[in-house]
Formats: sequence, structure tokens, C-alpha cells
Amino acid sequence: MKPTRSTGLRWRLIAAMGLGASPFVACGARTGLGVTMELAAEDGGKDAAEAADAQDAADARDVGVDVIPDVTIDVLPTPRRPFLVGASMRTGRVVSRADWGHELAAARDIDDRTRAMLARAWADDGRDEHASIAAFARFTMLLLSAGAPPDLVVSSQRASLDEVRHARDCFALATRYGGSDVGPSAFDVHDSLGARTLAEIAALAAEEGCVGETLGVVLVEEALAGTTDPEVARILRRVLEDETRHAELAWRFARWAIEQAGDPVRSAIERAVAHAIDETRRTPIRDYGIDDAAWRAHGRLTCREARAASERAIRDVVTPCLQALTARTPAASCATPRA
Repeated sequence: MKPTRSTGLRWRLIAAMGLGASPFVACGARTGLGVTMELAAEDGGKDAAEAADAQDAADARDVGVDVIPDVTIDVLPTPRRPFLVGASMRTGRVVSRADWGHELAAARDIDDRTRAMLARAWADDGRDEHASIAAFARFTMLLLSAGAPPDLVVSSQRASLDEVRHARDCFALATRYGGSDVGPSAFDVHDSLGARTLAEIAALAAEEGCVGETLGVVLVEEALAGTTDPEVARILRRVLEDETRHAELAWRFARWAIEQAGDPVRSAIERAVAHAIDETRRTPIRDYGIDDAAWRAHGRLTCREARAASERAIRDVVTPCLQALTARTPAASCATPRA
């Protein structure tokens, strides 16, 4: 039977860790991570929703509603590596500037509200991609502090450059739909580095990469499958290729870190993955009252579609990869992937 996209990603990540064919999925091994889909109520996640509204209001004050329409987006999670400082996900603001975008062909036949929502969504993605540049810059320094091998350092440096391109693409799309040039504000990196143990570095990488970017790959695949706009499809294809490599990097580093320090790192990774999954499931689900067909055609998923795709990725990719990574005693393989 031909593997699904999620199955293909799972084998690719397991291979990136150097673990070969994994016995864990076929043999039914389990971790403590739940995989039951629990969709939030329409009015759930009040605190998170209010925080998002406050940030969007601040952005609107910075650039004016004529530049970024005053609408709120909670599509979850993004395909971007988050920049985490403590328990907070840090980003810059969206401001009026032209140097972070580039020219794209015009998008036609979209109603005004959907166009405004697309501008807001791609602008938000642009600031998330901008934060991902910082996330990989920090990761490179942390790799150096841990004495990581050069292949991991090189991959992290390249990933940071990938994120520059992704940010520019997203801001270009925001400009395309919104009609005014936008880009990122100055970015706050205060207290974002500090001395860390290898277990702490591994936990951060697990949350940002093993969960954040792995789920993101599946979301981009899902969005690309429904995209008919050629400009968006071209950008998403490149993002998908890059983000898959970034997810591989996170899992490769996790394997290396466990090899260096054993159980303390292994336990830190398990806790971080569980926490990241819990945070993903807390994100509220909203209905924005827009043209869903146009939304999908221009590279977006609805909140419910994103949640369902995330749950599939947790079940089919993150959980079995974590099982393969953290197994204390290798088991004989009872299954190999089929082509």
C-alpha cells in the first residue's frame, strides 16, 4: 500500500536520526502522549484569544488599518519555528516598510473580506518567519556552546537563511493581498540566550523543532494540496522543502544530544514534546465567516482543518518518531517502510 504523506515524513525523520526502519508503529509501542482529537469549543481559549486580539490591535496602531486590515487570525499552528523565551513565543510587529517584500503577480477575483483576511494571515506568517531567523541564530550559538558537530552547525546556519527568504515571501504575499508594503519591526532578543545545559538546549529544540516544525511540515503539505493560486503554490513548495529539512535537523540534534548525555536529555525531550502538544491543543478554534474555497485556493487552512492536520501529525509522525528516538533498548524491527 502506498504510504500517506504523514507516513512518508515519519520514515524520513526516522532515517534522518540514523535509526533506519522503526519497529515502533507496526509493533504497537506507545508513549504517554495522547492522540485523541479534542476540538476546543468555539468560545474556548479566552485568554489566548484576548492576547492575540491585543497584539493585532497593537499592530494596527503601528501601521494603520489601511495597511493591515483590522482582523484577527488564529490559524494554528504555523509552519514556522517559534522563538520561545521562557513560556512566551516572541515575535516582532508588522509595520509599514517595503524592503522585506518583492514583486508578485496580482491576485484577482477575491471578495474584500477574504482579501483582507489573507493580507492579515500572511503578514502574521511573515512576522513568525522573521522570528524563526532569530530562533535558528540562537540555535547555532547553542550548538556551538554544546560542542555540536559541524554538520549540525552548518544545517542551522542554512536554515536561518531559509527563514529570511520565507519571511520575505510572506510579507510579499501580505502586500499582494493588502495593497500596501509591510515588513517586520525591530526584534526584541533581550534575555533570549543565557547559559543552558545540554538537556535544556535539547528541550528547546524539541519544542521548537521536533514538534513545532514537524507539525508545520504537515500543515504546509495540507495547504499546498488545496492551493490553486500559482504564486502561492510556488512559495509553499519551497517552504515545504525547507521546513522538512529543518524538522530533520531538530530530530538529528535530539538524537545526538541523547547520545552525549543519555537519560537526562531523553527525559527533557519527552517532557518538552508533551508540553508542546498540550500548547497546540489549547489554541482556540474560530470561524471567520469568509469564503473557505478562496481561503484554501490561496494557501490557507481553516482552524478546524489545521487542528485536524495537527492531530494526524501528532499521531502519525511526532509520537512514533519520539518512540524511536527515546527507546532505551533497541528492538528487532518487525516492519519496514514500503515504497
